[in-house]
Amino acid sequence: MRVHHMIAACIGLTLSNQSQAQVAEGQEILALSSRENTHNLVLSTQIATTISFPSEITLVTGYGLVTDANGALELLNAETVATATLKELAAKPVTIVHYAQAAADTLVVRAVRTGTPCYLTVRCGARVFLFKLSVGETANVAVMISDNGPGNGGVREVDKAEILESRTNFTSTGLISILSRAKGRGFLETVNPELYEGWQERRGLTLTSENDTFKATITEIQQWPQRDALVFRCSIENKTSRQARFKPIDVRVRAGDASYTAQLADSSGIVSPGKATMLDLVLQGNAAGGKEHLSIQNDFRLEVPVDNGSPPPNDLLPPDNPLLPIIEKPSNGQIISTDLLPLPQPSLPSGK
Repeated sequence: MRVHHMIAACIGLTLSNQSQAQVAEGQEILALSSRENTHNLVLSTQIATTISFPSEITLVTGYGLVTDANGALELLNAETVATATLKELAAKPVTIVHYAQAAADTLVVRAVRTGTPCYLTVRCGARVFLFKLSVGETANVAVMISDNGPGNGGVREVDKAEILESRTNFTSTGLISILSRAKGRGFLETVNPELYEGWQERRGLTLTSENDTFKATITEIQQWPQRDALVFRCSIENKTSRQARFKPIDVRVRAGDASYTAQLADSSGIVSPGKATMLDLVLQGNAAGGKEHLSIQNDFRLEVPVDNGSPPPNDLLPPDNPLLPIIEKPSNGQIISTDLLPLPQPSLPSGK
Protein backbone atom coordinates (compact mmCIF):
# COMPACT_ATOMS: atom_id res chain seq x y z
CA MET A 1 0.00 0.00 0.00
CA ARG A 2 2.88 2.35 0.63
CA VAL A 3 3.92 2.20 -3.01
CA HIS A 4 0.35 2.89 -4.19
CA HIS A 5 0.21 5.90 -1.90
CA MET A 6 3.49 7.09 -3.39
CA ILE A 7 2.05 6.81 -6.90
CA ALA A 8 -1.03 8.69 -5.87
CA ALA A 9 1.12 11.46 -4.49
CA CYS A 10 3.26 11.54 -7.63
CA ILE A 11 0.42 11.58 -10.14
CA GLY A 12 -1.62 14.03 -8.08
CA LEU A 13 -1.17 17.76 -8.39
CA THR A 14 -0.02 18.41 -4.83
CA LEU A 15 3.43 17.70 -3.47
CA SER A 16 4.38 19.51 -0.32
CA ASN A 17 7.98 20.27 -1.35
CA GLN A 18 6.87 21.67 -4.74
CA SER A 19 3.70 23.47 -3.72
CA GLN A 20 5.23 26.84 -4.48
CA ALA A 21 6.51 25.99 -7.99
CA GLN A 22 6.72 28.99 -10.29
CA VAL A 23 7.06 29.75 -13.97
CA ALA A 24 10.51 30.77 -15.23
CA GLU A 25 10.16 34.53 -15.54
CA GLY A 26 10.99 35.74 -19.03
CA GLN A 27 11.15 32.16 -20.31
CA GLU A 28 7.47 31.22 -20.22
CA ILE A 29 7.60 30.64 -23.98
CA LEU A 30 11.03 29.31 -24.93
CA ALA A 31 12.18 29.15 -28.57
CA LEU A 32 14.96 26.66 -29.26
CA SER A 33 16.91 26.08 -32.44
CA SER A 34 16.79 22.60 -33.92
CA ARG A 35 20.51 22.95 -34.65
CA GLU A 36 21.35 22.34 -30.97
CA ASN A 37 22.45 18.83 -30.05
CA THR A 38 20.78 18.64 -26.62
CA HIS A 39 17.99 20.84 -25.29
CA ASN A 40 17.98 21.46 -21.52
CA LEU A 41 14.48 21.93 -20.13
CA VAL A 42 13.32 22.57 -16.57
CA LEU A 43 10.06 20.89 -15.51
CA SER A 44 7.85 21.19 -12.48
CA THR A 45 5.53 18.82 -10.61
CA GLN A 46 2.88 21.56 -10.56
CA ILE A 47 3.03 22.92 -14.10
CA ALA A 48 2.69 21.09 -17.40
CA THR A 49 5.13 21.98 -20.19
CA THR A 50 4.24 21.76 -23.89
CA ILE A 51 6.89 21.05 -26.54
CA SER A 52 6.03 21.79 -30.17
CA PHE A 53 8.11 20.31 -33.02
CA PRO A 54 8.59 21.37 -36.64
CA SER A 55 6.88 18.24 -38.00
CA GLU A 56 4.81 15.24 -36.97
CA ILE A 57 6.14 13.14 -34.08
CA THR A 58 6.83 9.50 -35.02
CA LEU A 59 8.62 8.21 -31.90
CA VAL A 60 8.93 9.15 -28.21
CA THR A 61 11.25 7.22 -25.90
CA GLY A 62 13.41 7.63 -22.81
CA TYR A 63 14.09 6.03 -19.43
CA GLY A 64 11.81 7.65 -16.85
CA LEU A 65 8.92 8.40 -19.21
CA VAL A 66 5.47 7.11 -18.20
CA THR A 67 2.01 7.53 -19.68
CA ASP A 68 -0.03 6.62 -16.58
CA ALA A 69 0.16 5.58 -12.92
CA ASN A 70 0.74 1.92 -13.80
CA GLY A 71 3.88 2.85 -15.73
CA ALA A 72 5.20 4.84 -12.77
CA LEU A 73 4.42 1.91 -10.43
CA GLU A 74 6.33 -0.53 -12.65
CA LEU A 75 9.33 1.79 -12.74
CA LEU A 76 9.33 2.21 -8.95
CA ASN A 77 9.11 -1.56 -8.43
CA ALA A 78 11.98 -2.12 -10.87
CA GLU A 79 14.13 0.38 -8.98
CA THR A 80 13.32 -1.31 -5.67
CA VAL A 81 14.36 -4.72 -7.02
CA ALA A 82 17.53 -3.32 -8.58
CA THR A 83 18.53 -1.61 -5.34
CA ALA A 84 18.01 -4.80 -3.34
CA THR A 85 19.90 -7.07 -5.76
CA LEU A 86 22.56 -4.85 -7.36
CA LYS A 87 23.13 -2.59 -4.34
CA GLU A 88 25.80 -0.02 -5.23
CA LEU A 89 25.62 -0.99 -8.91
CA ALA A 90 21.97 -0.03 -9.15
CA ALA A 91 21.10 3.10 -11.11
CA LYS A 92 20.16 6.19 -9.13
CA PRO A 93 16.44 7.09 -9.13
CA VAL A 94 15.59 8.96 -12.29
CA THR A 95 13.18 11.87 -12.68
CA ILE A 96 9.81 10.33 -13.60
CA VAL A 97 8.09 12.32 -16.35
CA HIS A 98 4.44 11.86 -17.25
CA TYR A 99 3.86 12.68 -20.93
CA ALA A 100 1.04 12.74 -23.47
CA GLN A 101 0.82 13.63 -27.15
CA ALA A 102 -1.58 16.54 -27.34
CA ALA A 103 -1.30 16.91 -31.12
CA ALA A 104 0.56 15.34 -34.02
CA ASP A 105 3.50 17.70 -33.42
CA THR A 106 3.10 18.52 -29.70
CA LEU A 107 4.00 16.78 -26.43
CA VAL A 108 2.86 17.69 -22.93
CA VAL A 109 5.23 16.72 -20.11
CA ARG A 110 5.23 17.09 -16.32
CA ALA A 111 7.56 15.78 -13.64
CA VAL A 112 5.95 13.48 -11.07
CA ARG A 113 9.11 12.58 -9.13
CA THR A 114 12.50 14.23 -8.83
CA GLY A 115 15.75 12.38 -9.49
CA THR A 116 18.62 12.31 -11.96
CA PRO A 117 17.85 13.98 -15.31
CA CYS A 118 15.51 12.12 -17.65
CA TYR A 119 16.72 12.02 -21.25
CA LEU A 120 13.90 12.28 -23.76
CA THR A 121 14.38 11.30 -27.41
CA VAL A 122 11.83 12.42 -30.00
CA ARG A 123 11.94 11.47 -33.65
CA CYS A 124 10.10 13.44 -36.32
CA GLY A 125 10.45 11.49 -39.54
CA ALA A 126 14.20 11.24 -40.23
CA ARG A 127 15.14 13.86 -37.62
CA VAL A 128 15.97 13.18 -33.97
CA PHE A 129 15.75 15.62 -31.04
CA LEU A 130 17.32 15.01 -27.62
CA PHE A 131 16.19 16.66 -24.38
CA LYS A 132 17.67 16.66 -20.89
CA LEU A 133 14.74 17.04 -18.48
CA SER A 134 15.39 18.11 -14.91
CA VAL A 135 13.20 19.47 -12.10
CA GLY A 136 13.53 23.00 -10.78
CA GLU A 137 11.60 25.67 -8.90
CA THR A 138 10.99 27.70 -12.08
CA ALA A 139 9.77 25.76 -15.11
CA ASN A 140 9.42 26.39 -18.83
CA VAL A 141 5.74 26.41 -19.83
CA ALA A 142 5.81 26.34 -23.63
CA VAL A 143 8.74 25.30 -25.79
CA MET A 144 8.92 25.84 -29.54
CA ILE A 145 11.52 24.02 -31.61
CA SER A 146 12.25 26.32 -34.55
CA ASP A 147 13.18 25.08 -38.01
CA ASN A 148 14.92 28.13 -39.40
CA GLY A 149 18.25 28.40 -41.16
CA PRO A 150 20.52 25.92 -42.89
CA GLY A 151 22.16 23.07 -41.03
CA ASN A 152 19.22 22.74 -38.66
CA GLY A 153 19.88 19.16 -37.69
CA GLY A 154 17.85 17.59 -40.50
CA VAL A 155 19.16 14.87 -42.74
CA ARG A 156 20.29 16.16 -46.14
CA GLU A 157 22.20 14.74 -49.02
CA VAL A 158 25.87 15.70 -49.18
CA ASP A 159 27.30 16.08 -52.68
CA LYS A 160 30.66 14.76 -53.83
CA ALA A 161 32.27 18.20 -53.91
CA GLU A 162 31.62 18.73 -50.18
CA ILE A 163 33.05 15.30 -49.36
CA LEU A 164 36.21 15.94 -51.36
CA GLU A 165 36.63 19.38 -49.81
CA SER A 166 36.39 17.97 -46.28
CA ARG A 167 39.05 15.33 -46.89
CA THR A 168 42.69 15.82 -45.96
CA ASN A 169 44.63 16.85 -49.05
CA PHE A 170 47.87 14.85 -49.09
CA THR A 171 50.58 16.46 -51.22
CA SER A 172 54.31 15.80 -51.25
CA THR A 173 54.96 19.52 -50.89
CA GLY A 174 52.65 19.79 -47.88
CA LEU A 175 54.14 16.75 -46.13
CA ILE A 176 57.71 17.95 -46.69
CA SER A 177 56.70 21.36 -45.36
CA ILE A 178 55.31 19.78 -42.18
CA LEU A 179 58.52 17.79 -41.63
CA SER A 180 60.78 20.76 -42.37
CA ARG A 181 58.89 22.98 -39.95
CA ALA A 182 59.14 20.33 -37.20
CA LYS A 183 62.88 19.81 -37.76
CA GLY A 184 63.58 23.55 -37.76
CA ARG A 185 61.39 24.38 -34.80
CA GLY A 186 64.26 24.99 -32.39
CA PHE A 187 65.39 28.03 -34.37
CA LEU A 188 62.29 29.15 -36.27
CA GLU A 189 60.15 29.43 -33.14
CA THR A 190 62.59 31.95 -31.65
CA VAL A 191 62.27 34.30 -34.62
CA ASN A 192 58.63 33.63 -35.61
CA PRO A 193 56.59 32.09 -32.76
CA GLU A 194 53.35 32.48 -34.74
CA LEU A 195 54.45 29.66 -37.04
CA TYR A 196 53.93 27.22 -34.16
CA GLU A 197 50.70 28.55 -32.70
CA GLY A 198 48.71 25.58 -31.38
CA TRP A 199 51.61 23.13 -31.81
CA GLN A 200 52.43 20.61 -29.09
CA GLU A 201 55.62 18.66 -28.52
CA ARG A 202 57.20 15.91 -26.42
CA ARG A 203 61.01 15.82 -26.29
CA GLY A 204 63.55 13.57 -24.62
CA LEU A 205 61.44 10.44 -25.13
CA THR A 206 62.57 6.82 -25.02
CA LEU A 207 59.57 5.02 -26.50
CA THR A 208 61.38 1.85 -27.48
CA SER A 209 60.42 -1.33 -29.31
CA GLU A 210 62.66 -4.18 -30.52
CA ASN A 211 62.85 -7.20 -32.78
CA ASP A 212 65.73 -9.58 -33.48
CA THR A 213 67.48 -7.04 -35.72
CA PHE A 214 66.44 -3.51 -34.80
CA LYS A 215 65.90 -1.44 -31.69
CA ALA A 216 63.58 1.44 -32.60
CA THR A 217 63.27 4.47 -30.30
CA ILE A 218 60.95 7.46 -30.68
CA THR A 219 62.88 10.40 -29.23
CA GLU A 220 60.60 13.32 -30.14
CA ILE A 221 56.99 13.90 -31.20
CA GLN A 222 55.53 17.12 -32.53
CA GLN A 223 51.88 17.76 -33.34
CA TRP A 224 50.26 20.29 -35.65
CA PRO A 225 46.57 19.99 -34.63
CA GLN A 226 45.25 22.31 -37.35
CA ARG A 227 46.64 19.93 -39.98
CA ASP A 228 45.91 16.77 -37.95
CA ALA A 229 49.62 15.97 -38.34
CA LEU A 230 52.12 14.18 -36.09
CA VAL A 231 55.87 14.18 -36.69
CA PHE A 232 57.99 11.42 -35.14
CA ARG A 233 61.76 11.74 -34.84
CA CYS A 234 63.28 8.32 -34.26
CA SER A 235 66.49 6.32 -34.00
CA ILE A 236 66.85 2.85 -35.55
CA GLU A 237 69.73 0.80 -34.08
CA ASN A 238 71.18 -2.34 -35.69
CA LYS A 239 71.73 -4.94 -32.96
CA THR A 240 73.46 -7.46 -35.23
CA SER A 241 77.02 -7.87 -36.50
CA ARG A 242 76.08 -7.41 -40.15
CA GLN A 243 74.57 -4.61 -42.18
CA ALA A 244 70.79 -4.50 -41.95
CA ARG A 245 68.22 -2.74 -44.11
CA PHE A 246 64.60 -1.62 -43.76
CA LYS A 247 62.21 0.22 -46.04
CA PRO A 248 61.27 3.51 -44.35
CA ILE A 249 57.79 3.60 -45.88
CA ASP A 250 57.04 0.13 -44.41
CA VAL A 251 57.58 1.33 -40.83
CA ARG A 252 54.32 1.42 -38.83
CA VAL A 253 53.42 3.55 -35.81
CA ARG A 254 51.47 1.69 -33.15
CA ALA A 255 49.22 3.16 -30.47
CA GLY A 256 47.64 0.40 -28.41
CA ASP A 257 46.13 -2.15 -30.78
CA ALA A 258 45.99 0.27 -33.73
CA SER A 259 48.66 0.51 -36.43
CA TYR A 260 49.19 3.59 -38.62
CA THR A 261 50.99 4.07 -41.92
CA ALA A 262 53.14 7.16 -42.38
CA GLN A 263 52.42 9.44 -45.32
CA LEU A 264 56.08 10.52 -45.37
CA ALA A 265 59.17 8.59 -44.22
CA ASP A 266 62.69 10.01 -44.40
CA SER A 267 65.67 7.72 -43.77
CA SER A 268 68.46 5.93 -45.64
CA GLY A 269 67.07 2.58 -44.52
CA ILE A 270 70.60 1.18 -44.19
CA VAL A 271 72.12 0.57 -40.75
CA SER A 272 75.72 -0.55 -40.19
CA PRO A 273 76.49 -3.24 -37.58
CA GLY A 274 76.14 -1.88 -34.07
CA LYS A 275 75.26 1.59 -35.38
CA ALA A 276 72.07 3.64 -35.58
CA THR A 277 70.41 5.77 -38.24
CA MET A 278 67.80 8.49 -37.99
CA LEU A 279 64.19 8.11 -39.16
CA ASP A 280 61.55 10.85 -39.50
CA LEU A 281 57.88 10.01 -39.99
CA VAL A 282 54.85 12.20 -40.73
CA LEU A 283 51.31 10.98 -39.98
CA GLN A 284 48.47 13.11 -41.30
CA GLY A 285 44.77 12.19 -41.26
CA ASN A 286 43.77 8.66 -42.20
CA ALA A 287 43.64 6.52 -45.31
CA ALA A 288 40.08 7.63 -46.08
CA GLY A 289 41.07 11.30 -46.15
CA GLY A 290 39.40 12.06 -42.83
CA LYS A 291 40.75 13.26 -39.49
CA GLU A 292 42.41 10.76 -37.15
CA HIS A 293 42.68 13.16 -34.16
CA LEU A 294 45.44 11.14 -32.48
CA SER A 295 46.57 12.49 -29.11
CA ILE A 296 50.25 13.30 -28.77
CA GLN A 297 50.10 11.71 -25.31
CA ASN A 298 49.60 8.17 -26.68
CA ASP A 299 52.14 5.48 -25.82
CA PHE A 300 53.48 5.18 -29.36
CA ARG A 301 55.79 2.42 -30.58
CA LEU A 302 57.38 1.56 -33.95
CA GLU A 303 57.21 -1.61 -36.02
CA VAL A 304 60.33 -1.86 -38.21
CA PRO A 305 60.28 -4.91 -40.52
CA VAL A 306 63.63 -6.14 -41.82
CA ASP A 307 64.17 -5.82 -45.57
CA ASN A 308 65.64 -9.16 -46.65
CA GLY A 309 65.28 -8.49 -50.36
CA SER A 310 68.09 -7.83 -52.81
CA PRO A 311 70.09 -4.67 -52.12
CA PRO A 312 68.94 -1.72 -54.21
CA PRO A 313 71.17 -0.77 -57.18
CA ASN A 314 73.72 1.90 -56.50
CA ASP A 315 72.40 4.59 -58.81
CA LEU A 316 74.49 7.33 -57.23
CA LEU A 317 77.60 6.44 -59.29
CA PRO A 318 77.27 6.36 -63.09
CA PRO A 319 78.60 3.32 -64.97
CA ASP A 320 81.98 3.51 -66.68
CA ASN A 321 81.88 5.38 -69.97
CA PRO A 322 84.90 5.00 -72.29
CA LEU A 323 83.99 8.27 -74.04
CA LEU A 324 84.64 10.32 -70.85
CA PRO A 325 88.04 11.25 -69.38
CA ILE A 326 89.32 8.76 -66.79
CA ILE A 327 89.80 10.33 -63.36
CA GLU A 328 92.72 8.89 -61.43
CA LYS A 329 93.98 9.57 -57.92
CA PRO A 330 97.76 9.07 -57.72
CA SER A 331 99.58 8.32 -54.50
CA ASN A 332 100.50 11.98 -53.99
CA GLY A 333 96.81 12.85 -53.52
CA GLN A 334 96.49 14.95 -56.68
CA ILE A 335 93.67 14.36 -59.12
CA ILE A 336 94.59 14.31 -62.80
CA SER A 337 92.69 13.62 -65.98
CA THR A 338 94.01 11.36 -68.71
CA ASP A 339 93.52 11.89 -72.39
CA LEU A 340 90.39 10.78 -74.09
CA LEU A 341 90.49 7.25 -75.33
CA PRO A 342 90.60 7.04 -79.10
CA LEU A 343 87.25 6.54 -80.72
CA PRO A 344 86.85 3.30 -82.62
CA GLN A 345 87.23 3.76 -86.36
CA PRO A 346 84.35 2.58 -88.47
CA SER A 347 85.22 -0.21 -90.79
CA LEU A 348 84.71 0.53 -94.46
CA PRO A 349 83.10 -2.10 -96.65
CA SER A 350 85.59 -3.82 -98.87
CA GLY A 351 84.93 -3.42 -102.58
CA LYS A 352 84.90 -6.33 -104.90
